[in-house]
Amino acid sequence: MKSLLLSAIFLLSACQSTQPVVSKAAYDLGPALSAGMANSAAPSFLLSDIRSSSALESTAMWYRLYDQPQQLKAFAYARWTSTPAELLSLRLKQLTAQHGGRVLQRSSGELTLPQVQIELDEAAQHFSSASQSVFVLSGRILVQTPGKPAVIRAFSLQQAAGSDAASGALAAQKTADQLIETVWQLIRSAGQNTP
Repeated sequence: MKSLLLSAIFLLSACQSTQPVVSKAAYDLGPALSAGMANSAAPSFLLSDIRSSSALESTAMWYRLYDQPQQLKAFAYARWTSTPAELLSLRLKQLTAQHGGRVLQRSSGELTLPQVQIELDEAAQHFSSASQSVFVLSGRILVQTPGKPAVIRAFSLQQAAGSDAASGALAAQKTADQLIETVWQLIRSAGQNTP
C-alpha cells in the first residue's frame, strides 16, 4: 500500500513538471523614433509627475470586451515593463529632447518655463469584436505659463489595434505620440494667451 501511494505521488509530480511554464510578454512604448511626428520643434517645460487612476498604478495591460464594457480586465500573459505613467513620462522626455526641447522637473528652479501636469484616466484596449479593437488613452492636461491663465484640456485619443496585446502596445505608442504633440501644441497656445 505504501509503495502504491509513493508511485501515485511520483506520477502526479511528474505530470506537474511537464506543464509548460508560460511567461508574460513585456511591452513598452517602443524606441523613441519621431519620424512620423508633425512638429519639427518642441518647447521646453517643467513636468510634474504624471498622475493616474489606481488601475494604472501597476504594470497590468488592461482591456474591455464588447459584451462587458464596464469590466476592466488584465491580459493574462502580457504586461507593461513599467506603469503607463512612467512609460509616457519617459517617451515625453525622449521625443521632446529629439525635437530640441527640454523637460525639467518642477524642483529644477526654472520658474520661467511653462508647467505641465498630466492625469491619466484610461489606458486600455477596447474590443468591438473578437478580432478588432482600439487602444484608448484619456485624461487631462493642465498647462500653467507664468503670467498667463492656466489652460486645461481633456483628451481622449484612440488608435486601431487588433486581437492581441501586441497590437494594443503598438497602438498605445501611437496614442502616446498623439498626446505628446497635443502637449506641445497646448504649451504654445498657452504662451500666446493674454492674461
